[in-house]
Amino acid sequence: MNDPVQNYLSTYRNDNFLKLIDIAFLLENDTGNLSKYESGQLRPNLKTVLGYNILFDIPIDILIKEDCENLSQKIQDKCFQLLERIQHEPKTIKNRKRKETLNKIISRLIPISYEEGE
Repeated sequence: MNDPVQNYLSTYRNDNFLKLIDIAFLLENDTGNLSKYESGQLRPNLKTVLGYNILFDIPIDILIKEDCENLSQKIQDKCFQLLERIQHEPKTIKNRKRKETLNKIISRLIPISYEEGE
């Protein structure tokens, strides 16, 4: 698997001349799991991501980009589903406010693929 996260983990470790056993000791983790994270067999858990961030100053957004994108898409889909449900509920002020909030969330999550004014 050619996952950027795993590439970052192993690249930063190797570039800093540390062994898996060193990282395992520093992060109180198992070398087998770290090896699986670096090879792409497992997605690193939050503790490991934060550990590599602290050790090597790897930006968090790089380490969890794919996870963020996947979760963002799922939440966006759920917002549309919830909006559809609210359409069938009584038209109250609270429901109007719920729809406004969901629309704000959706507009924040949908990437704009064009420059303004085009």
